[in-house]
Amino acid sequence: MHRLRALAATLTLTCALTACGDTEDEPTVAPAPTSDATSAPTSAATGDDPLVAPEDETAREFLRRWVALINRMQSTGDTESYLAISGPDCVSCHQFARSVKEIYAAGGSISGGTETVRSIAREKPYQWLVTVEAEPTRYTEKSDGPTKTLDGGVLKSRVFVVEVDGNWIVAESETVG
Repeated sequence: MHRLRALAATLTLTCALTACGDTEDEPTVAPAPTSDATSAPTSAATGDDPLVAPEDETAREFLRRWVALINRMQSTGDTESYLAISGPDCVSCHQFARSVKEIYAAGGSISGGTETVRSIAREKPYQWLVTVEAEPTRYTEKSDGPTKTLDGGVLKSRVFVVEVDGNWIVAESETVG
């Protein structure tokens, strides 16, 4: 994610909350969790399969799963699961997934860059500040391309989530700072 966030930083990000769903099934803002406290640092993966949403998943749990799916997408090139939890109007989500898919389709690869969640803080009922620490990343954009690197470090994202038909999705994500 670190590597691709650097790529995504060159793209204009917009908050697509108002653009989510132009159909009868328009997303609604879910109630905020009962605690405003910032969560303690933990691995992005909670030990459960990130492909499966737990019953009664909270927004905070969803965001941890989202980071786990980002890590999985970067290491495998499989964008399907990540896109399944990204809203149809999440521009940054789709640009990020497209970048990963293009790298793997061209015979490139991504290693490292695994993100560990440091904190998830609710800013508003639908808006969260997700802070991760990313390992250094090595990647090649195509099979015969040079290996490039990105330093690891702390990354912050403002993530807008909505609940649609009992499932969370990312409406938009933007890099902070």
